[in-house]
Amino acid sequence: MKESKAYAHLAGWIRGLNLNASAIALKIMRDAHAGQTRKGGGPYEEHPIQTACLLASIGITDDHVIAAALLHDAKEESRLSDNDLAAMGMPAPVVVSVGLLTKPGHLDAAGEDAYYAAIAKDFGATFAKLGDRTHNLSTMCGAFTIEKIHSYLCETDERVIPLARLARRTWVPFSNQAWILEQHLRSMVQLGRAFEEAVKCG
Repeated sequence: MKESKAYAHLAGWIRGLNLNASAIALKIMRDAHAGQTRKGGGPYEEHPIQTACLLASIGITDDHVIAAALLHDAKEESRLSDNDLAAMGMPAPVVVSVGLLTKPGHLDAAGEDAYYAAIAKDFGATFAKLGDRTHNLSTMCGAFTIEKIHSYLCETDERVIPLARLARRTWVPFSNQAWILEQHLRSMVQLGRAFEEAVKCG
């Protein structure tokens, strides 16, 4: 499988910091998403890679967080189970985080409340979710319908930005990183709203 520049950079960064769980997660992720493509085109693996690179770029070097970021879609987009991840060498906290990030299909408002409340209590899931949403917002215009963009922006405003604010208080050693992610999210939502208006004005 051909390696992208982002993959090569991330793999070298992980090796340099001896992030053992992340090294295993990188391989599991590539196998899980092999042959898959994103809605906007391109190999699916680029999304978890870019999510992990984003977190690394703001100074997050925690093995748990990077591994969870790499695997955040692995269960949803493949047939991997918690037991599979554990058998492949994933530490239990990472398996828990990945499980929390995996949405069980369409959720009503109460289900969304429970989903985000559970994520907010888990360090790895919180920062993986924030990185995931930040990257998805940066690529949504070429992949989502206008209706999907609108609902995604609303969810970000109502659920994900509050998660970032809560992370600043809950995970104090990483409050700066949570603040940076919150600002990224706010900027992307503003850009998304401007895109919506431009489309309406046609």
